[in-house]
Amino acid sequence: MIEIQVVAKFAIKDGNLDEFKRVANEAMAIVREKEAGTLAYDWYFDDENTTCVVIQRYSSPAALLHHIRHVSGHLAELSKLASRSIEVYGIIPPELAEIIAPFGAKIFVPQLWLERQAV
Repeated sequence: MIEIQVVAKFAIKDGNLDEFKRVANEAMAIVREKEAGTLAYDWYFDDENTTCVVIQRYSSPAALLHHIRHVSGHLAELSKLASRSIEVYGIIPPELAEIIAPFGAKIFVPQLWLERQAV
């Protein structure tokens, strides 16, 4: 199990939808052009266009790190336009955990899978 999954949820502040979508489209273009290790990068909006959920999958922790390096500026811009929560699922090396900590990411590890592997 090497894949990393990320779920980012944004509550878009009033009046910021157009700018939010502009920045999101820029990030999506970067991912398409430069990130072979990004397996999924899907943006979903609710009916009111007030909440956006981004479902992401990366082939490895290194692929997630590569992604962060490419779009951290965009994440900073999005964070001005919306409040966010980020959940990361997988086995995250300590170095990567340190890098994602400033984004407020909550890390979930596959505890039961790890316990099975130890047997």
